[in-house]
Amino acid sequence: MGEVASDWRQANNLWGTHVSANNPARNFLGIGICLIGNLDEDDVPPEQFQSLVDLTRRLMFRHDITLENVTGHGMIEDESTKCPGRHFPFEKFRRAIA
Repeated sequence: MGEVASDWRQANNLWGTHVSANNPARNFLGIGICLIGNLDEDDVPPEQFQSLVDLTRRLMFRHDITLENVTGHGMIEDESTKCPGRHFPFEKFRRAIA
């Protein structure tokens, strides 16, 4: 729980599809982070939340990402997903990475 891992794309310097084809710029320029679990049914475990905060802050610093550019799938125009889920504490998360 709370482990941070990357898939084969990072090792091969390849970009992945984080959102639908409605937002190709986000797929090309964005960094996708996936939390394992069903956050429509369950709360985010504290270890997972803290790992997400730590990873996000490191990525924001390394890539000069502003707080306004950190979003969830459900906050992106033309996306029709419930992600990150109704139990994801987005305001708490934004305060923690600010």
